[in-house]
Amino acid sequence: NLTSYSQDYFLQGVFGRAEYNYANKYYATASYRRDGSSRFHKDSRWGVFPSVSAGWVISEESWFKENVNAVNYLKLRGSIGQLGNERIGSEFPYAAALSFSNVLIPNTGGTVDVEQTAYQSTYAFKDITWETTTTYGVGLDMRMFDSRLSLTADWYYKKTEDMLLTIGFPSYFGFNAPENNAADMYTIGWDLELGWNDNVGDFNYGASFNISDYRSRMGYMADRQSISGGKITEEGSFYQEWYGFQSNGIILNE
Repeated sequence: NLTSYSQDYFLQGVFGRAEYNYANKYYATASYRRDGSSRFHKDSRWGVFPSVSAGWVISEESWFKENVNAVNYLKLRGSIGQLGNERIGSEFPYAAALSFSNVLIPNTGGTVDVEQTAYQSTYAFKDITWETTTTYGVGLDMRMFDSRLSLTADWYYKKTEDMLLTIGFPSYFGFNAPENNAADMYTIGWDLELGWNDNVGDFNYGASFNISDYRSRMGYMADRQSISGGKITEEGSFYQEWYGFQSNGIILNE
């Protein structure tokens, strides 16, 4: 059996970036992007996602060079920026799609006719729009001992807003529960990488080690709750945290 499937949607956007560098010590970058997606209604199609970042190479300061010998390079950096996600929900989540089925209708001749019917099964909100993630980050880059030892450390906080969520809907409306931009999520994480590069004669070698961790906790969820596969997602919980009974131990005898 051969099956086929196609999608037809469009993206359009503009992007701009400005950079500043003073004496290889002070860096600043600002960017701006405006994106539009045909997956959303024309009134909610466009999203604006700016970002700024700054860096300070402390090791280029004269007072640092005069007093610190072991550190060859030291940079502090920070950033704030937004990203948009339009791949949420169905292909066109704002559109009210029709479902088709065949029904049997009795006729006057004592038999039945097969007729095709169409109905709207799910309610749709036309103002569904981009899911937006705002990230705040700070980091450090350092090289020591003639740049043989390197260290990179990052800490970040992310706030994701307008996540698509199936919301509560009165059953007497006659529709399945619709989806809307109705959930938030907060993520805190860090990354650490250590590296060593050296040589013995003409033989060069290197090794690196990295470790990271993050925690995502749900914010507003329109009083909704999802339990599936032994995991729960609800307001105030970690994203898909384990859910079930807690054991009091094993009773060996009575």
